[in-house]
Amino acid sequence: TAAAPAGQKERYQKQVEGKLRELDREITKLKAQAPQKGQELQKQFRQQMAELDEKRKAAQQELEKFKKTSLKAWQDTKPGLEAAMKDLETAYKQAASDFK
Repeated sequence: TAAAPAGQKERYQKQVEGKLRELDREITKLKAQAPQKGQELQKQFRQQMAELDEKRKAAQQELEKFKKTSLKAWQDTKPGLEAAMKDLETAYKQAASDFK
């Protein structure tokens, strides 16, 4: 039935939106822990935060594209969204491990 794919797409979209909100909270916490000492460390932190912001924007763009897809085409856009989310999560984990 058409309702099944619609439900699958909606569930997946809600799952991704939830993960983005969770990552947003974690990134905000990480930014609040900016290193206070060491100019080189501060520079590295700013670079990683800029990269994280770019990856967050890319994930949001993929999510917006996903939201606009038809029920027939959503499976085609899912890999791009998954890749963007994975890139964002990997960048966050790297930054978090570098500055903990």
